[in-house]
Amino acid sequence: MELQQLYELIGWPLDKKYGHSYNAFKMSLSSEQDEDPFADLEISEDLLKDLKDYIKRRLSPQPIKIRSDIEVSCYSYEGIDAVRKALVKGMECGTEQCPVKIRLIAPPM
Repeated sequence: MELQQLYELIGWPLDKKYGHSYNAFKMSLSSEQDEDPFADLEISEDLLKDLKDYIKRRLSPQPIKIRSDIEVSCYSYEGIDAVRKALVKGMECGTEQCPVKIRLIAPPM
């Protein structure tokens, strides 16, 4: 299929309806949407499937890892257990979309 034909079938109708086809593409990725931005387009099911796969691959957010070294110490009698409880509470702060993982690099003293 030629590029001009794709614009006539997909790009320009989405631009007219949503202001920019990028907005429609982002809308197709969100799970909270009420309407399918591609419902009004007269395209084949194969082309629609390929388009959605391509959009999902190109516009999906990429995970970012943030790493930090922290030093935890407790000088009381139950020190190791207190450090362990603190680290477990830190992992509980994470959510499903933004998990918090804590890994011990060195054994506690």
